[in-house]
Amino acid sequence: AVVSTQSGHYGRVRTKKASEIFQKQFPYTHKLGEVQTILVTEIATDNKHYVGHNKFYDQVLVPKIEGYMGQSLTVKIVETGKHFLKGKVIEEGEIQNIPSSYSNPNKLAFSLNPYNMVQNVKSKSSVWNFLIVLVVGVMFQMLYILYRNHR
Repeated sequence: AVVSTQSGHYGRVRTKKASEIFQKQFPYTHKLGEVQTILVTEIATDNKHYVGHNKFYDQVLVPKIEGYMGQSLTVKIVETGKHFLKGKVIEEGEIQNIPSSYSNPNKLAFSLNPYNMVQNVKSKSSVWNFLIVLVVGVMFQMLYILYRNHR
């Protein structure tokens, strides 16, 4: 579709303003100084840090020190960026149980294979509760799609 010069100009202005607003956003600044527990699961793209994730699945960079991979660490957030947090290790935790089939340290150590999930969970009832909630959620999503399409 061809946009007229006048409306195209306004479109570019809107895009530029939206881009400027986005560039000013730093969503993690409020986390500076927080103490968090992370699980180190992969090597950062700069190959100088490990990447860990907190309970909100935020990326937290820590120094690439042998033994940190697969370990639970307590860190203090010392730097924030647009897409990351950088942590200073306060306390090392225990090495987490990572499946032996895990062979590539550049990928996440968690398996989404339902069999492995069931094997790693101590309470089978929590797995059934999860599956029931998942099925009910899928059913509601399907009903919503059908309702939306028949309006």
